Amino acid sequence: MKILLTGATGFLGQHVGPAISLVGHEVLGTTRDVGTLQEAAIELTPLQMGDDLSVAIRDFAPEVVVHLAWDGIPDFGADRCGENLRTQEEFFQQVLQIPSISRVVVAGTCREYGEESDRKRGCMEATPVDEFGKAKDDLHRTLRGWCDSGSVELVWLRIFYAYGPGQRYGSLIPSIIEQAKSGDLPEVRNPEGKHDFVHVSDVAAAFVASVGHENPPPVVDVGWGLAHRVADLVDMVVAVVGGEEVADGPGTVADDCLIANRLTGEALGWFPVVGIVEGVLTMIGSVGNRGS
Repeated sequence: MKILLTGATGFLGQHVGPAISLVGHEVLGTTRDVGTLQEAAIELTPLQMGDDLSVAIRDFAPEVVVHLAWDGIPDFGADRCGENLRTQEEFFQQVLQIPSISRVVVAGTCREYGEESDRKRGCMEATPVDEFGKAKDDLHRTLRGWCDSGSVELVWLRIFYAYGPGQRYGSLIPSIIEQAKSGDLPEVRNPEGKHDFVHVSDVAAAFVASVGHENPPPVVDVGWGLAHRVADLVDMVVAVVGGEEVADGPGTVADDCLIANRLTGEALGWFPVVGIVEGVLTMIGSVGNRGS
């Protein structure tokens, strides 16, 4: 199939594009940074969200749109999120007019669930409490209506705490690794916090499954369904950086934090496979590749 991939040179896109291409699909990726056009593993074309679609995109006649773009990370304030919502709605108003498109797959966020940890996940229900979650939820609801009226399938992937090579330096795990490599005891803002960490290669596999599945579920939680305490993560990273052999802890099923509903991934035929220790090991030599 022909796949149009937005945000192809961002943190997720660097992994999603090659993974989709590897299974035999033809991928045209978009990027705001024309300087990356000669560096990517897939064909790229310039695109700024909200601008008119280029002739190259229309002539490509994509069958599936995989949408990852989100400008301004790590700025998740009201103004930036509002601008993202506006320009992305303008993008979809144009792209959904391309008659060849039959499916749209979008990167959502677990932040759409707000702070509620004891409720059903992997459904349309969402109660976001921050600007990022609200903007993603608004985009989801608008796009759901447009796709339904145009007989286009929409698969919405609510991604939990993705990490891996190419992640922005200021993110949690890269910053812990960098501090540990410098010989410092890593400092984190919320050591008692718990998160459902999922490796970016597993995230990419979820997008591959969403593109190829005959009857995908409308909403999928992309995570392990398990939580790791940040303080325990720090201890593990320090040990791994120090060359110690560390067992891959399974994480816990926690009632006091957001974790993914694994049943939604199973409905897609997707299962995460990269444990937290293995995932951190993939990053040890790559911190410094400070992608968005």
